[in-house]
Amino acid sequence: MTTNSIIIPTEFFNYTVTYYEDEVMNSNTLHIEAVHNKSFLSWVGTTDHESLNSDKNSTKKLLELELKTVFDIFTQFSNNTLGAGAKIKFPIKYKSAEDQICIEIIIVADIYGGETVEDTRTIFLDSKKINFEDRIDKKIEQINFVIDHRIKIINADFAEKIDVLCASTKSRDDILNADFKILQDKMIELVIENKSLQEKINKLIFDNEFI
Repeated sequence: MTTNSIIIPTEFFNYTVTYYEDEVMNSNTLHIEAVHNKSFLSWVGTTDHESLNSDKNSTKKLLELELKTVFDIFTQFSNNTLGAGAKIKFPIKYKSAEDQICIEIIIVADIYGGETVEDTRTIFLDSKKINFEDRIDKKIEQINFVIDHRIKIINADFAEKIDVLCASTKSRDDILNADFKILQDKMIELVIENKSLQEKINKLIFDNEFI
């Protein structure tokens, strides 16, 4: 069995989307877990090809949608590369801890005369029973994710600055004698960024809204 998973942070919920493909049984499923950013309550849902394209969950104006295509849409959204041919509508709130929430996958196609048609798939997520300790664990997971995500961005930006500096010089001596002001400026940016990150982490740690 092949498994691929991505994490999608949004303003209101964080999502873990996992695609399972069983080559032997020739079947696949898509599992989604949503965790609210403040209450740390959880919702989960698993769908297959038949459920995704059922009359209840689909408008089916264009075509049947494959689960792998849906996972690719989620992946492109997380990478900020999703084109105009697809949209994702995430929930922004929940009524209660027991109510469902849903995600809409919208395929957009141009038709004759400049008109467009939208074909929607709805994925329903059911509330997941979660105790206080599990919600604390979810909160810690989010803190770790925020730290890891920001560090990756900082490191990538820093590496890019060094590459630019090295590319602008012709030899090792040039590098040693180069004006390293660009690196000094970047270090100042890192200090400011780390201070901002620490403030965000402290807010997550001490925000007891869900308690």
